[in-house]
Amino acid sequence: MPTRLIYAKDVEVLLSVTKRTAYRKLNRLKRDLNKSKQQYVTGKEFCDYYGLPLEILKQLDFKNNQVKNTI
Repeated sequence: MPTRLIYAKDVEVLLSVTKRTAYRKLNRLKRDLNKSKQQYVTGKEFCDYYGLPLEILKQLDFKNNQVKNTI
């Protein structure tokens, strides 16, 4: 799987939070990983931190910023 970078919009969709909360969660993750604010967070780092399966990133619809239902 190619490296997927996580942005605040992705956090909004994956965790069902507001824009402001998404930025807070992303900044907290960067702080805990000892990354500067200019560095990116990868999908693997995000999923490991929040205990989500990597497969959820494959379900993320990049065009519509939604998680596809596979049920």
